[in-house]
Amino acid sequence: MAPMEVGISSKVCCICSVDKPVSEFYKDKDRSDGLYTKCKPCHNTISKNYAEKIKLQEKESVAEKFCVDCSTSKPISNFTKRKDTKSGYLSVCKPCRNKKTRAGNYIRRYGLDAKAAQELAVDRISIYKICDTKTIVVVDHCHANGKVRGYLCYSCNTVLGLAKDNVDILKSAIDYLESNKE
Repeated sequence: MAPMEVGISSKVCCICSVDKPVSEFYKDKDRSDGLYTKCKPCHNTISKNYAEKIKLQEKESVAEKFCVDCSTSKPISNFTKRKDTKSGYLSVCKPCRNKKTRAGNYIRRYGLDAKAAQELAVDRISIYKICDTKTIVVVDHCHANGKVRGYLCYSCNTVLGLAKDNVDILKSAIDYLESNKE
């Protein structure tokens, strides 16, 4: 029965004990009068407090988690949230997951073997042939055939890419720089 069929126009909230119009109550088809026993404001306050309590319990109960890849216990902030898991987080920490993802990208994108891809994903700092600096590795590949030529720093790899891997453009750039020395 709907509230209007019964003919009631007000109801007393079981929480705040205030007589309120039926429009201040959520509908509940399982009740004889068709309305919840709590008014909307009281119901919303209770729901909000409950949700905050649950969030607080989750934060307090899970401060650390064990990474199955590196076999170490790390702060929960090092794990990606995942609703479909029992703990609510992935079982692999973000750094380990990033290495796996990076290695997979090297295999898929450049055709590197698994061992080379894993080594490159783990040890990404090296000294380079072009600029002679020690910095993070990027894979240098030929855009024409996709074959990996080696590893360079980001800046040197960008220079080659912007020059379209064209030796004549790079020679012209060298000539230009040499003719305009101060």
